[in-house]
Amino acid sequence: MKVIVFTALLTMSNALFGSDVNSLSISELKQEILDIAAANTERLDNFKEVRGKLDPLVKALKAKGDQSVQERVEGKIGSWQQLWTDDSDDTRPNNFFSQIDRSRTFQVVDPNGFFYNVSEMKTAIKLRLTVFLRGTYAKQGEGISIKFTNIDIKALGTKDITDTTYKLENKEEKFFAATRFSEYPNGPVGAEGYIDTVYVDDEMRVDYGYNTADEVIDLFVLKRMEGR
Repeated sequence: MKVIVFTALLTMSNALFGSDVNSLSISELKQEILDIAAANTERLDNFKEVRGKLDPLVKALKAKGDQSVQERVEGKIGSWQQLWTDDSDDTRPNNFFSQIDRSRTFQVVDPNGFFYNVSEMKTAIKLRLTVFLRGTYAKQGEGISIKFTNIDIKALGTKDITDTTYKLENKEEKFFAATRFSEYPNGPVGAEGYIDTVYVDDEMRVDYGYNTADEVIDLFVLKRMEGR
């Protein structure tokens, strides 16, 4: 009997939560998503719990936003700071010597079909490194297909992410070229995937995406940065 009552209460709770989510406005949904993501940016131990909270909110936001494919693909262009993801590849570089600073993870998307994932690394000797992972993208279906092409590493942190990224792309800056040491499957270069941006505006972006090698769907929450 206790099991039946508990199951009934859980079902009612889920139904009420779903109803509450659907009654929220776009701005309220956005704030909930941003608050949850920001509160858990640096945690690695609660991916499943956070994903469970975010998925219903994202589903409701996508439905209420009702954006076209063109709006969602073109809206990606610009500079972004990642607030949260449950992508396990995000933690692969972590080891005894270095660890990704999840509070300093960015993406710069250019309209000319390329992008950079930029991450600062904390090291055991207190020296910061900035990793610039370049990729290309092309529209595919509801989203974009992506492929990582090369990787460069800069000593120390990076103050102006967008400016430094474009200096690297335009060969005005030169850092340590690590592409030959980072080829898939030992590294990201050569890996391919797919990203579906389900909501984007002038403040935030929400993506679902996967690596074609495993097709595990991950969630990404990002906030827009100033600049191009």
